[in-house]
Amino acid sequence: MVTMTTNKTFTKMFMVFMFTTMIMMFMLRTLVMMFMLTTMITMLMLTAMITMLMLTTMVMMFMLTAIIIPIHFYTSYQTRVILFYVLIGNMLVY
Repeated sequence: MVTMTTNKTFTKMFMVFMFTTMIMMFMLRTLVMMFMLTTMITMLMLTAMITMLMLTTMVMMFMLTAIIIPIHFYTSYQTRVILFYVLIGNMLVY
């Protein structure tokens, strides 16, 4: 509490943090209520869709980092073009 009175930047950061957490809690509560109101099948479908979306984005991000980072270290232009087409093909597959 002493730092909150002396350091204004910390106070502002703390206030913003508390405000955002409060908003997130409200959003979470409404989301839970919406899930409770829906039927079990809809819940399962939504959960499966969200999980698939999350997994796809995770795989995509991993592949982007795994392919784009080594491109920087390759010197020949042909290798870069080939790797770029491989990346595009992988993106189309997913």
